[in-house]
Amino acid sequence: VAAPLHPYDNAGDRSGPGTDLQLLGRPRHIVRSIDALLAHPTFGPLIDRARIGIVGCSAGGFAALVVIGGQPSFALGP
Repeated sequence: VAAPLHPYDNAGDRSGPGTDLQLLGRPRHIVRSIDALLAHPTFGPLIDRARIGIVGCSAGGFAALVVIGGQPSFALGP
């Protein structure tokens, strides 16, 4: 299990929610975290690439959908 500490969207810094820092940043953080773990000399060889999963609620759910290929349409929002 890995859980990134999202800049601008964590318990110590809430300046990003509702901005592009959150909406565009979170999926990038997830991808970079997975890439870093896969490239890590100790952890990388232990990870089964066919069994990587992601779960999230609210902004995390949005990020999960984007990471797996979802294409948001902000024109449909309020």
